[in-house]
Amino acid sequence: MPKKDVFTRILAAAGTALVWLPIAAPVVFGVIGLIERRRFMLDYLMPFELFPLVLLGTALLIWAAIRAK
Repeated sequence: MPKKDVFTRILAAAGTALVWLPIAAPVVFGVIGLIERRRFMLDYLMPFELFPLVLLGTALLIWAAIRAK
């Protein structure tokens, strides 16, 4: 039973990271651009470009929820 709990936690953590990635990536890259070029440039289309990762993360979260019951 403990192996199932560890795998479920890994699924939940990976799913959460994949869902938050499209939100955090444009901000992180914008801050890096601010440091390098002294201009804050935000790519507002990046969340749409990373939408397949959100779908994968959502599937992982649903799978973890089903396993955790």
